[in-house]
Amino acid sequence: MCRAPPVSLRCVKVPDAKLPRIVAGCEDGTVAVLNQMGTVIRLGKVTGRPTHMEVLQMPTAPIAVLATDQGEIKAFQIPVHDRKDQP
Repeated sequence: MCRAPPVSLRCVKVPDAKLPRIVAGCEDGTVAVLNQMGTVIRLGKVTGRPTHMEVLQMPTAPIAVLATDQGEIKAFQIPVHDRKDQP
């Protein structure tokens, strides 16, 4: 997952899923989305250390918005399906 400790975590409900996703913003700027089994299903990157995260519930899939100590604000769509079981 992250090579550095997570500094911002959110549990996120996704449409039609039985269990939520976990979004972790890590100290090194890595952003990881984990499924209910703890498997990383998406990775992203922000510039700097995440200092704040909000989740927007959108009709098709939620979006995590992270702000960093470097002033960057970046959005990540949270996958509804794991990569291996995408239709």
